[in-house]
Formats: sequence, structure tokens, C-alpha cells
Amino acid sequence: MKRGLRRAGWLFGGLGLLLPAVAWCADPVAQSAAAAIGKGHASERAADFLASWLQALSGPDAAALDALYATDFVGQKQVGKRSIAVTRADFIKALRPDPSAPPRLLQIREAKVAGSRKNLWITLRTEWRQGKQSGQDSRHMVVVEQGGRLWIRREQLTPGRPSSLRSSDRPWVAAPLPKVSYRCAWASCSSDPSEQAEVQSECSQACERDAGQCAELAEMLQLARCGATLDVRRAIDLWDRSCQVARDARSCAKAAQLLSDRKEPGDIQRALSLLGCQGPPSARTCQGPLAAQLLVATADPKQVKRALSIYLKACGPDDSLDGSAEDCERAAAIYKQGLLGTPDSSKADELQSHADRIRMEEDRRAVEDPRANRHGDL
Repeated sequence: MKRGLRRAGWLFGGLGLLLPAVAWCADPVAQSAAAAIGKGHASERAADFLASWLQALSGPDAAALDALYATDFVGQKQVGKRSIAVTRADFIKALRPDPSAPPRLLQIREAKVAGSRKNLWITLRTEWRQGKQSGQDSRHMVVVEQGGRLWIRREQLTPGRPSSLRSSDRPWVAAPLPKVSYRCAWASCSSDPSEQAEVQSECSQACERDAGQCAELAEMLQLARCGATLDVRRAIDLWDRSCQVARDARSCAKAAQLLSDRKEPGDIQRALSLLGCQGPPSARTCQGPLAAQLLVATADPKQVKRALSIYLKACGPDDSLDGSAEDCERAAAIYKQGLLGTPDSSKADELQSHADRIRMEEDRRAVEDPRANRHGDL
């Protein structure tokens, strides 16, 4: 969260600075106090800093805004898939209001923060109005502590498309700064052990409040990131919580994969339950290679039959060469080993032959167009 911008005005799509709807105090002393080391959690410190930022945007003192941006600041504007770097001077210049322009209003509708009190990763959703136009933008800030106070080191603006106001639109209603919520993100962690411990603590509390935050904490423990001690057992429980409570399919798959790797008593059945394989067959649950692998591991012919149907679907019909050769071979192994009761060499040979034809077709396509090799090296 970089390439050059010629005109500072383009940073905001020609709209310039959007003044806040709330009348913030512009006292530089109050701003410095808010930007200095605060108390409480990262979310509380972020709220104090955002109040200072809004004060500086609307205040008459241009130096107040300049004082919030670090000397090594990097600005960025995201336009579609393009990232445009903006110099510190141009970025700050674009933030200052144009006295000759119509009155402009800005307020923060949503604010989230990750990281620690000394290393804040702030995400904002802002709403603005100017003259007969309105819109919503998003911002991402990296705010760090230097010299006993906070500075904006990086800021990325993703402007929304402006729309024309209609007579039916509601009048502008000033809103106070919303509560800043903490978002667990181990990537926001620094190398400082004390900050790492703070991020771990904040993530644990966020997970307790919201099961949707548990996935990030689970990954932190599974991969031993952000100074965390490797703890696969707890990671499984957190993935499980995110799966069951937050209904996150990715978390279900993560927990099931770890359980299948661990191979402790009861793990296979628990993993199958997470993948929706315990009940009757369903087109929306118990799908994919991991589910099939676990079903085969039960050695129950009924479950193996369900696994076979998954493999055959991925393998594809005989008249198609767009299927998965690996899944054809897995289905062939079930027949060859007699996992359904009696070995069937004929069926196994047919599936192996189909897998060979698929691979030959993949090789032919790869020669014609290397990008068509779906199973090549990444």
C-alpha cells in the first residue's frame, strides 16, 4: 500500500478536498495532543488520530495537515487496476481546499484498524458531497509512531465514481466519527516483539467478539506468524469456530485439511462433518478432492462410493478430454484395490486409459499454446 502524478488535482478526480460535515476544532495544540502517544487499544488511538486528521483537513492552518504526513510519505491513487504514485507535496496540496470552489462536505462512514498502537493500518470508507455531486471513496493509511507521535507514512485512495444529486436525495446529515473497529490482520505485524504481542492479544479479543475474525488468528498460529508460537491444535479450533459460527467455507476446508494431516482418533469424522459429508449426499456440500480423500480413508464402502462419484465427476465423460487425469487415476485405484467390495480391473483400466488420453491432450495444447497447460509449473 506508487508511479507519478503530474497534477495534484487529479488525485481526487478533480474534486479537490472534501470538507468534513462535522465542525471539528482546529486548535493545533489539541491536534498535537491527539496525535501524540495515546492510551488504550489500537482502535482508540486510531479514533484520536482520525479526529486530528479531520481537524487538519478543515482547519485554516495548512501546516496542521502537513504536520501529520511523514517526510518519507508515499501516496497512491488506485484507478481500476492501475496504481499511481503521488509525491508528498502533491498529495498534501490536493488535500487542501480551493477557496473558490463550492462548499464541500466529507464524513467517515466506516473505520477499521489493524496492527498495534505504534503501527496502525487504517481502512476508511468516506462519503462526500460537493455542489450537485456526491460519492463514496475508500482509503487505506499506514500510520506509524516516530518521535513520540503518529505520522501517516502511506495512504492509498480508491475514488468512487461521482454521481449527480437528485431532488429526491436526502439532505446532508452530519454524522459523528464512527466507532473504529479492530480488524485482525497478521500482515500488519512489525518485527517488534512487544507490538507482536499486542497484535496477538488484539486478534484474540477480536475473535472472541466476532467469529469472522478467528480465521486470521488461526492462520497466525498455524504458520507461526507475528511472533506467535506454532499451535496447530488451537488453529484447528479457531478454523472450526470460523467455519461453524461465521459459515466461512474456506475455514471449513482449512480445518478439515489440518485434521486430515494430523490423523488423530476422531479427526477424520470431524473433518467430514466440517465439509458437510456426514448427512445425505448434497450437490452443495461434501465436494472436492479433500472430501473424497477423507471419505476413502473411512474404509466404509458407502462412503467410498460417495468419494468415487466425486472423482468420476472431476474425471469427466469418456468423450471429453477436459477432465482431471489425477481424479481419473484416483477413481481407477478404487476399482483396482476393490474398495467397493470386489476389484474391477476392467473399470480401472478404462479410467487409466482415459487419464492417459487427457494427459496427451494437455501436452498437445501445451505445445500449441504454453499458457493452455493448466497443470504446468507455476
